[in-house]
Amino acid sequence: MIFNKSLQSKDPNELKPALKLALEEGYRLVDTAFLYENEEIIGETLQEVYKEGKLSRQDIFIETKLPYFCHKPEDAEEMIAKQLKHLQTDYIDLFLIHWGMPAKKKEGEDDAEKDSDGKLVPALIPFMDTWKVLEKYYKKGVFKSIGLSNFTNEDIQKIYDEAEIKPHNYQGECHILLPEHERAAFLEKLKIIFTAYAPIGLFFFQLV
Repeated sequence: MIFNKSLQSKDPNELKPALKLALEEGYRLVDTAFLYENEEIIGETLQEVYKEGKLSRQDIFIETKLPYFCHKPEDAEEMIAKQLKHLQTDYIDLFLIHWGMPAKKKEGEDDAEKDSDGKLVPALIPFMDTWKVLEKYYKKGVFKSIGLSNFTNEDIQKIYDEAEIKPHNYQGECHILLPEHERAAFLEKLKIIFTAYAPIGLFFFQLV
């Protein structure tokens, strides 16, 4: 799915047919995030596919991610409820914390606060406060697996050491120009599955 820009679209007229075609051709992993601004379209499309009787929810592996401005536990829980509603599902197969850089959330908005220079305002929220929310939903069965994306090895190790439920998955950029051999070895040692994004390089998207 990563090879087709239509599958990253926020336009339902583009994304819906692309996603349906991908599923018809055998794709079963749907990787999205709140920041991609297409969870609702994906949820609607999957419901249409289920109603056609070709696939069921159990056939699809849905992965989504918590935005960086919702690391505060109460914000995280509120966002998770929205994401479940958007995707029209009562469980997520893999839920990740999207970025290891918490930012303050705008009051009453699903967006990050910025200063007068347009820069993000950092939020001093310990990663474990957010991770415990993921553990809670994992124990409830709402998340079938949990993990991290775009974190440093040092921060991954800290979370791993303190976590009751260890991260199952890490998603990060990895391709021929950024092979990440050291990270792969580090994650393998911790028995965390490494999923690459942009495996043929981010430069590819400038060419299509």
